[in-house]
Amino acid sequence: HTCRQYQEHQCGERTHGGLVVSYLWVGAWQEACEVCVKVIEVDPYNVKALYRGGVASMMQVRHLRFF
Repeated sequence: HTCRQYQEHQCGERTHGGLVVSYLWVGAWQEACEVCVKVIEVDPYNVKALYRGGVASMMQVRHLRFF
């Protein structure tokens, strides 16, 4: 990676992370999962995306059970 590619990757990762947190906050579980998958495709070791994607998946299953 060049320095510029690394900076673009880091910036995109932060932006996606904020988007996931926003989706989780409002209960948009499916959207949060989709964004996490995109982040994990680029960075499979992104712990925050793995964790938040797991939370979103778990909450989506719980939500479907009650409705």
